[in-house]
Amino acid sequence: MSVHDLAWRDAHHDFAASGLPAFRPQVQERLYDFYEELRNTDELFWDRHLSAWIATGHAVVSSATGNPALSSVCCPDLEAVSEELRPLAQVLSRQMLYSDAPDHSRLRGLISKAFSPRAVETLRARILEAVDRIINEVAPTGGWTSSRTSPARCR
Repeated sequence: MSVHDLAWRDAHHDFAASGLPAFRPQVQERLYDFYEELRNTDELFWDRHLSAWIATGHAVVSSATGNPALSSVCCPDLEAVSEELRPLAQVLSRQMLYSDAPDHSRLRGLISKAFSPRAVETLRARILEAVDRIINEVAPTGGWTSSRTSPARCR
C-alpha cells in the first residue's frame, strides 16, 4: 500500500458509512473510489456524522425525487449543526441542489437562461477547444482512466 493509499484510507476510515470524508482533500483525489464504497455500503443508510439519510441507489433516489414528504434542504437549522460542519452547511444551504420549491424553482429559473440552446451554441467553439486540449493532454499518457478524478483545466 502506497503512502498515498494510506493517507486516503486514514482520511475516511473513522467515518464508515458517512459522506463527510468526501470533503477532505485526500478523499477528493479518489472521490469515485469513495463513492463506490458508499454504494457498496447500502442503497440507503443513516449517516450519523451528517445526521442525514444517504441514498446511493438509483431506485431509492428516483422514488424519493418529487416526494412532497421529503426535503432536499440539508440544514434547515444551521444552529443545530455541529461547529465542525457549520461552514460546510452554510455553503450547501445556499445551493440550488439543497433547496425545495419555491426557492429551487426561483434559482433554476435564474440559471436556465445560461443553458438555453442559444446560449450553449455560443459556447460551442470554446467547449470544443477545451475538449480537444484535454484529449491532447491525456493522449500521450495512453488514455483516460477511471482513477482520474481531478478536474481538467479549462482556460
